[in-house]
Amino acid sequence: MVDENNKVNDFKYPYPRQKIFGLFLIGVSITMALATILGTNQYPNALVFIIGYIISMVGIMFNKKVRTRFSIGESTPLQEKASKFSLTFISVIVPIIGMSLSRTGNYRLIWLLILLAVGIHFIPFTLVHGKLTLMLAILTIINSCIGLYLFNTSFVVFGIIDAIIKLIIGIVLFKFSPFIINKRNRLNVMQ
Repeated sequence: MVDENNKVNDFKYPYPRQKIFGLFLIGVSITMALATILGTNQYPNALVFIIGYIISMVGIMFNKKVRTRFSIGESTPLQEKASKFSLTFISVIVPIIGMSLSRTGNYRLIWLLILLAVGIHFIPFTLVHGKLTLMLAILTIINSCIGLYLFNTSFVVFGIIDAIIKLIIGIVLFKFSPFIINKRNRLNVMQ
């Protein structure tokens, strides 16, 4: 643990928005838990999920005050490309899953495939937010694949597990990422 008075100057942390991502994961984990609890045994409450996701995205990821407070620099060009790729992937694949399978009425399958796609979209974010993001990707992919395999098991089990995974990793990212202690980008790494 680094003492609070031990300030590190000119330190460039490789994942400048890791703390914000942790906060976002906490928000979406709460959203997923509520949507799952308020949904059916086959799928989460879509309205609760959409509202919670939008609030988390706008209130955390796109909120300039939050970004200013919790960012410790700017992303690299490679990180920007990885983010754009990942966001484009998820923006394209989720509607494809929904539109191509909605006629089947198997909403459990649709939501598990969406959770699988979300897990896959976390892989490029490893470049942006660090190694724990790869662990997040692996765990969410495994959870959704087990849900696809155990087709007689309630979606609630996998929705809650998904929320717990995101909550734990979100808390770890938020708690153990460096933070700004003044406007000159001097850091205090608390671990």
